[in-house]
Amino acid sequence: CEACHKAEGVIQCTSCVGLHAWCKSCAVNVHQHLPFHQLEICWSGAYYLDISLCQLGLLEY
Repeated sequence: CEACHKAEGVIQCTSCVGLHAWCKSCAVNVHQHLPFHQLEICWSGAYYLDISLCQLGLLEY
């Protein structure tokens, strides 16, 4: 993860500029004020699947 350097970066954002890789908790922290960004999670090391902030644990009130 480029933010915490402690976990594997498995989340990428197709809306952010540049190539980034975050762990799940850092992806939520980075995107908590960007709810319309399109996130993807690495699956099987080569493929990415769409994932929402809600699926990652962000609760909006």
